[in-house]
Amino acid sequence: MKTLLDRLIGQLDTLMPFLSLSREDVFQILNEHRIAWFPENREALPAAYATYRRQINHSAVLLGYSYFESFLVDLLVEILRNRPAMLLKSKKLDYSEILDSPDKRALVDKLIQREIHELFYKSMEEIVEELRKRYNFTITDDEARGLTEASLIRNCIIHNSSRADSRLSSLGKYQKDKEFEVSAGEVHSYGIMLRNLVRRLYQEACENHGVGVEHDAPRGSLSLPRLKKHLFRETRHG
Repeated sequence: MKTLLDRLIGQLDTLMPFLSLSREDVFQILNEHRIAWFPENREALPAAYATYRRQINHSAVLLGYSYFESFLVDLLVEILRNRPAMLLKSKKLDYSEILDSPDKRALVDKLIQREIHELFYKSMEEIVEELRKRYNFTITDDEARGLTEASLIRNCIIHNSSRADSRLSSLGKYQKDKEFEVSAGEVHSYGIMLRNLVRRLYQEACENHGVGVEHDAPRGSLSLPRLKKHLFRETRHG
């Protein structure tokens, strides 16, 4: 049975052949077959190779970030299911929510959904701090900076047409309001950092929070539709 870690590593592996599509010779082949391969929309392929390369590289960033975020969400869900006493005491349910829940497990899942939903609307610095202090995860300062930068880059790609906003430009690497490009090499570097980080997080989750341990009752899958939707909206990560 695949673990959350297996799933993420497999997803990250798919980005390697995807990034190879950003090569200029691939772009030239696509251009040669533009009419045959894109008969209904010949403008689907950018005219300039630099634009095409940026689209591929930035798509890889968005996919990789979403894969990591989904891993983290599902990991925290499993931890809180194993350790419901860790749920913040400030989280409460309405009377109607209690009546609508078929059992105690459903009530716990609602509290988990609410708590994690709120966590992932915080800045990446705040998320990292909570992962360190509350879940006792080991995250180095370099990894924390890398996660913050990746989060800000992701937001600018989606919401600012790949132009650096004030938060991203404050890191000193990108110029405010100027279009930027994340290279394939930088995407690979983020991937290496994530692989090392998530292997450690998963190991610590197993050792400290019972993740991956068989339970007497079937655990099921927690549906977090509203939580997943935030991937496509402006977030305050960074």
